[in-house]
Formats: sequence, structure tokens, C-alpha cells
Amino acid sequence: MSNAFTFIIPLIGIGVLQGIMLSYILLFIKKGTTKANIMLAIVVSIYSGNIFTSFVVFSGLYTSIPHSVLVFYPLNRLVCPAFYFFVLFLLNPKRSFKWYDILHVIPALYVFYTTLPFYTLPFFEKTLLIEELWFGHRYGVESFRIRDLIRGVLMSEPKLIYIIISIFLLKKAGSTYKQYSSNTFIDFIDWLRRFTNFYLCFLLATIATGFIASMFGISASKTEAVTHLATTFFIHYIVFIAIKQPEKLFYVFDTSKLRFDKEKQTDQIDASITSLLLLMENEKPYLDPDLKVHNLATMLHTTPHSISKLINQEKEVNFYTFINEYRVNEFKKRANSNLYSHLTLLGIALSVGFNSKSSFNRIFKKQTGMTPSEYMKSKKVSSSNIGTSVE
Repeated sequence: MSNAFTFIIPLIGIGVLQGIMLSYILLFIKKGTTKANIMLAIVVSIYSGNIFTSFVVFSGLYTSIPHSVLVFYPLNRLVCPAFYFFVLFLLNPKRSFKWYDILHVIPALYVFYTTLPFYTLPFFEKTLLIEELWFGHRYGVESFRIRDLIRGVLMSEPKLIYIIISIFLLKKAGSTYKQYSSNTFIDFIDWLRRFTNFYLCFLLATIATGFIASMFGISASKTEAVTHLATTFFIHYIVFIAIKQPEKLFYVFDTSKLRFDKEKQTDQIDASITSLLLLMENEKPYLDPDLKVHNLATMLHTTPHSISKLINQEKEVNFYTFINEYRVNEFKKRANSNLYSHLTLLGIALSVGFNSKSSFNRIFKKQTGMTPSEYMKSKKVSSSNIGTSVE
């Protein structure tokens, strides 16, 4: 056992423990969407099992418990489908399992069937095979290693389809809801899409590592060390989100709050841009953090479709951006007024319709090119009228 492997043993051991604890929390926590939590628990459990395999091998425990090695290997084919359903249940909590969802289990069953020769090996032979697969010792079982490599390559790429579809669904959901809503679900979709993109990069990196190892004859031990260390940090990242930003991981989207009113939609624009702008200036509906397009439609006695089309045509932005532009401008007014000097910047942001610090900072910087703190510093340097009224 090399010093390098001795060094990573405690790291991957911590990854296994964290993965088990996180899976337990996801299965029994009362927050968020239950079905989505279960799917994420499956993802984490399978990855924890893979890391456990490396822990057993690198620590030398495989000589005592070789039958525990690669137990989770067939389940790898369920990781990406489980992640796909995790995204699907977050976007549509009311979706139930369908009978045809069982088809996603077929690849895992196929891999289990094709690797039965390994699982049925006697104690001693399995120990020798593990040493060949991981450390390159020659015991005359090279053919199994080659078959395993080919099968792994063939079965790895289709997994990415699930993640690509998940990204497509999130992108479509984000663009759709931005036409009708201005609340934090938009921010949640944006975060979930970034998280899914990160996961896709992680998968591509692990697949690339396998290809490089096969091309240059790198032992499986080094490959497993790299990929399972990366997997350990991936689990750490999920744990970090669960602790620091649980509102993201356990977000519950109530689809009943979005009333698109797609029935009886017409192309006629009953409300004018002038009446809409007057409503925004006089009534300040954007101060409501859960403002939806149907709220404006009710105020102007028209349809949500008419309002969305009016904003798209006249302002050339979606509803989400249109509302947040007003919120940012209102924040600037209040931040420069003595009437709100008793509030922090976050307090002012919440008072103008933002309902999270992260979304406020991101939207403000996107629209102004600077953070709220940088904006306030620039105002103090460039003007001596910080304490003037809103007017």
C-alpha cells in the first residue's frame, strides 16, 4: 500500500460517513418534497457505496471482506435516472410514479447479470481478482478487466442523457415561469440549473478519467483514488448546501400559486403600456414578493397573456426582469433616503419585494454592474446628498 493511498483512506472514510448520514437525513426529514428527497438520497447512497469500495480496497480490508467489493457497481446505472427524477419531482411535486418508470432499472439489472461471474467467485479467487483490477497484479484474469472496461465505457455515456434532459427541463421551466412570476422560485430554478451543470461537469470528468486511464494503462487504483476523492468532495458540497442553504435543497414549489390562465387567451392587448406604467408607479405592486402576472392582469381588468405580451413587445423583457427593474430602482430611492436609514441594505431590499439576500445581490449586480455595497460607496463619494428625501 503506497503512502498516497494511506493518505486518502481517512478522506474517503469521512465521505462514506457523511454520505450515510446525509442519506438518512434526506429519507426522514420533513422538509422539502418527499419524493425528490428520496431520489437525492438514492444518488448519495450509491456514491457512498462506491466510495466504501475504495475504502475497503485501499485500507486492505478486501483481504478479509472481498465479497463487499463492487456490491454497488450495478447500482451506478441508477444514479443519473435518480437525479433526473430528483429534478422532475422538484419541478412537479404532484407527479406520481408511473408503471413505465420501472424501465429505468433495466440497465442496472443488465450490469448485475453480466457481472455475476465476479459476485459468484470463491473467497480466494475474488481477492486475487481485486488485486489485479486495482493494483495490476497478474493472476491470469485480465480478460475480465477488459470486458469490464468495455462494458463501463458503453454504459457510461447513456447516463449523461438523463442530465442533459434535466438541464433542458430546467431551462424551459425558467424561461416559462419568468413570463408569469417574480418570486423566488425563479431563483431556485437558476440555482438548480447551476447545480445540475456542475454535476454534469463532474460526470464528464470521471468519464474522461476512465478513458485516459485505459489509453495510458493507468491502474484502476489510481483512477479510483481520483474519482472517489472527487465524489467525496461532491458529497461534502451537498452537505454544505443542506447546512448553509437548506431553503435551496428543500425548496417546495406550490404549482397552485401559478395560474397561467392559458384558457381563453387571445392576442388582443386590452391594456396599454401607459396604463401599466401608471399602475407600477402609483400602486407599486412590485413591493409584493410573490407578485404574479395574473395579479397585474386583475388590476388592469385584462388577461395574463395580454400583460405578458405587452411587456415582451413594449419593454422587450420578460415579466421577471420587468418587475425586478422596478425593485432595484425603488431600492436605490430608499437607500438614499433618511426615511429608511434605520434599515440595513438587506432590510431595504426585503421592503421593496426581494425575499432573499442571494437573489437581491445577483439581480442588483446584473442590472447595475456593481454590488449593493459598491453602489452605496460610489454614492457617498460622488454626492453629498445621501440624506435627501425620496423625491
